[in-house]
Amino acid sequence: MIIIPFIPGTFGTTVEYMLKKFTLEGQTVDLPLLSPKPDGSMHNFSKENHIIESDKLAEQLELAKDQILTPIYPFKKLHTKETFDVLNNVDSDITTVTICITDFEMAEVNLLFQYHKIAIRLNYGLDVFFNREYTEHNLTSWATDWDNIQDWEKREWFSIYYPGLVNTEWLSAINYINPRALVVTNTEILVDTANTFDKIISFCDRTKIDHDRFDKFVTEWRNKQQYILDEYAAIKQFVESTINNTDYELTHSSLISEAIIQQKLRERGYEIRCWNLNIFPTQAQDLHKLLEQL
Repeated sequence: MIIIPFIPGTFGTTVEYMLKKFTLEGQTVDLPLLSPKPDGSMHNFSKENHIIESDKLAEQLELAKDQILTPIYPFKKLHTKETFDVLNNVDSDITTVTICITDFEMAEVNLLFQYHKIAIRLNYGLDVFFNREYTEHNLTSWATDWDNIQDWEKREWFSIYYPGLVNTEWLSAINYINPRALVVTNTEILVDTANTFDKIISFCDRTKIDHDRFDKFVTEWRNKQQYILDEYAAIKQFVESTINNTDYELTHSSLISEAIIQQKLRERGYEIRCWNLNIFPTQAQDLHKLLEQL
């Protein structure tokens, strides 16, 4: 059994596909050569045993044999530490490859991956971000009429909420991972894709095959992730231009990217006069007019 715990958005599906398609041991079925979707996701591949409900985690760890399990963390009803308490209570001969995030900026990048590949591609909408049952922030106390909450309220709430999520649930994972597991980061997968996949194959004691197709797949997959890295670079430039009151147009804007901008400005000592700001300015000089220095 191979277990691949991962934070949604950090490429657990791609890792499973790679282990099945490009290793001798993984080709127990005739798996077609797939290309990443236009958004860079591998949602055209069905994972073997994808665990997204916490009450099924322990049972599946006990019952699954000779499978690749891809449990997410944290679950809606199970914090990261509690999730790893369960994961670490399995037999020592099980191979575990844990994908984690160790950098705050790469966590913000992952929020964008979640937005594009889960909220939009899988049509879950913003419930991906606003239906977290484990949060200590009560959404109904933020806005009593949540069904009719305005975008500016959602944006401000999420800009305040997500740093806590990142620090307590995502970045903390490194403290709980079993030392027998191979740990890889979303940064390694994005920056050094081929070598990181090779490291995973070796750790799982598998035999790499079809090198040419593997190399082609890795190149295509990596290229299709670039748009999100470019979007994050644009967010950072937009923040700088807003503070400095220089001309810069943000070409892509979503409530999630806007919340990241609002939080980054707050980190730099600025708040936005955001009351009723349902249409977020995409020109830096327009947003500059709404800044208040803390």
